[in-house]
Amino acid sequence: MIIDEKEMQKFISESVSQESLKKWSDAFENGNLDFYDTGYKVCFLNSLALKYSELVAEGDAINVLCRTNKNAYRPVYYYLYALHVYENDLAKSFYFEDNVIKGIYVNLGNEYMRQFRLFEALECYNKAICIDPNFGLAYFNRALCKEKFSNARFYFNVYACFNEISNDLKQDMGFTEDEELAHNEYVLKYKNIGEKLIIKNPSLLQCKFGLYKSPHYCFSHWALINGLFLNPINSFGYYRQAKIDKILDLGLPLEQKEQLAEIFEYYIFLREKLFVIREGGNDKQIRESLEIFKGLYSIFDKIAFVIAKAFKLNMNEDVVNFRNIWKNSLGLLEIKNVYLYELYWLQQEYCPRKKSGTSDINVNRLLAPEYREYVDLRNRIEHKVEKICNMEFEKIYKKTLSLMKVIRIAILNLNWLLYDEQNPALYDSNGKRNKNMFFLPEILWPIDAN
Repeated sequence: MIIDEKEMQKFISESVSQESLKKWSDAFENGNLDFYDTGYKVCFLNSLALKYSELVAEGDAINVLCRTNKNAYRPVYYYLYALHVYENDLAKSFYFEDNVIKGIYVNLGNEYMRQFRLFEALECYNKAICIDPNFGLAYFNRALCKEKFSNARFYFNVYACFNEISNDLKQDMGFTEDEELAHNEYVLKYKNIGEKLIIKNPSLLQCKFGLYKSPHYCFSHWALINGLFLNPINSFGYYRQAKIDKILDLGLPLEQKEQLAEIFEYYIFLREKLFVIREGGNDKQIRESLEIFKGLYSIFDKIAFVIAKAFKLNMNEDVVNFRNIWKNSLGLLEIKNVYLYELYWLQQEYCPRKKSGTSDINVNRLLAPEYREYVDLRNRIEHKVEKICNMEFEKIYKKTLSLMKVIRIAILNLNWLLYDEQNPALYDSNGKRNKNMFFLPEILWPIDAN
C-alpha cells in the first residue's frame, strides 16, 4: 500500500479504536507500507504517535508513568522515528520545520514528561524553541517540565527556581483557547507563589540567574554547552550555577556514597579525556575515543551493581549487569520510583535484551535507527577486529559525546533514586518497602525552602 493524501485521510478516519490502530502500526512495522514521498512518511509517523498517545492517555496516569501498559512507549518511538526520517532523508525546509517538526518535538517532550524522563523532555522543548523562538506552547511545557525537577532545590536557590519557571511562563504567544486557559491558570499560580516568596525575601526581585559567558573555548565552556556537568541545572541552560559536579548524598549510607563517588569520578575522568581529543582525527585519537565509548558503556553495569546492592537483589555478582537486573523474577520494576523507571528505559534503548518479556512491547523491533547505531558500535568494539583506518573520527566522537550525555542522565537518576529511597515514609514499621508508593513533589515545595 502506498500512503498518499487519500490513504492518509483513510488512516486518520479509520484509526479510532485500538484494533484498527494496531492494524496500521503492524502494517508499518512489518514493512507493508510505502510512501508517496518522505514528507508523507514523517506525517504518517507523527499521526501514528498522536493516535497512540491519545490511546495511552485514556488509561490510568500511574500506569502511564510506570509503563504497565505495553503501548505506553509506542508514541515516543514513532515520534523519534519521524524525526530520524526528517533529519536523514527529507530535504530541509523552514516551512516543514515550522509546521510539523516543532510540533513533533513538543509532543515528544510531552510524552517524555508524562513518563518523568525530564532531561529528554527539556531537550525536546529546547529544540522546538530553536526552530521557533516565539513558540509559546514550547515555553509553557518547558516551564511545567522544570517544575517537576523536585531535587533541583538541592543544587540552587529556590528563588532562582521560581525565576527560571516564571520566565518561561511569560512567553504567552500563539496559544489556542484551551491552551491559553491552562497557561493563565499556571501564571496565576506562580504569581501567588511569587508574592509569598517576596514577602519572605524582598530581595527576590533582584535575584539574578546569570548566563555563563566565556571568551575562550576552555574545558568548562565545552562541558557546559554540551550539557555534561553532573548537575541538573546544566539542562536548564548555560548558567554559572551549572558549572559544578555535585553528589546529592544527604542521609545516604556510607557504602552508597562511596559507590556514587567512584561512578562520578570515573565519568569525570572520561569526560576530561574526551575534551582533550575533541579536535583529533589520527588513529591514536580514534582508538582513544573508542576506549572512552567502551568505558562509558561500562558505567551502565556499575549502576546495575549499585542498584542490586541497594535493593538487595539476590544475584551473584558475576551475573550483575544492566540487562539482567530487570528480569521479572527479581520484581525490581514492582518498586514505584520514577528514577528507577527512567533507568529501565535507558536500558531498553542502549542495552536492549535479546528477548523482551511477554508484558513488554518488542523494543528491539521499534528502536529508532540511532539507538541501533549505539548497540552496533558497541558490538563492533567488543567483538570484531576492524581496521581503525576504516573508521571516521568525527562520527565516533559524536557518538561518544552523545553517549556521555546519556550516561550523565543515568548517573543523576541513580543519585536521585538512592536519595529518595532513604525516605522513611516509604517503609512500614518492620522496614519493608511499600512498593506502590512514591513521591512527586513540586520544585517549589515547601515555600520556605532555602
